[in-house]
Amino acid sequence: MVITNGSLCYDENVRNEVRQADIIMPTLDAWDEESFKRINRPFGKLSFEKVYRGLLELRNSFPGEIWLEVMLIKGLNDSKEQQEKLAERIAKLKPDRVYVNVPLRPPAEPWIEKPDESTIKRARELLNATSIEKGTSGKFVSSESNAESALLEIIKRHPMSRNDICSFLEQRKINCKQFLREFEDLVHVKKIVYNGIVFYRFMEEG
Repeated sequence: MVITNGSLCYDENVRNEVRQADIIMPTLDAWDEESFKRINRPFGKLSFEKVYRGLLELRNSFPGEIWLEVMLIKGLNDSKEQQEKLAERIAKLKPDRVYVNVPLRPPAEPWIEKPDESTIKRARELLNATSIEKGTSGKFVSSESNAESALLEIIKRHPMSRNDICSFLEQRKINCKQFLREFEDLVHVKKIVYNGIVFYRFMEEG
């Protein structure tokens, strides 16, 4: 499986590279240029239409299955009207499956919230989707022999919960409680609580 934000599917070389996969799981959270900029904050001159056309080209050329993921964010793409617009775009892509997700880990902005249960239920019905918003503990691995260095590299890209870190340390037979006491004191490590769960994320100095 290839998991991707789908932003480079317009590139024929990229589409050719992923042809050997069984499943591709791209993301589509927006339906036009305005919503794309607001939700996804694209790099440079990347436009919604360019990304969307790339997904259509992927659908036409990829021999495997496409599982589309939709991240619902309260106030950005969770109203009935917004979801109906999104449903129109998704229908043209004809994905084999659609999954609805919500922010489970600390997002880039503190004001980001997940929609309520009734909104998620409506999205499942409108998008003919399966809900995966409950989440499970991730199993993180690293080839880095030093646990501290390994965890710092991971949280640069992906906030980790306390349970995630303890699970990672258990694989290496390291005492989690003792390790976290020192880990929390590192200058680049920030401990935060999101949705009642303790997470650790990487913070640049200053």
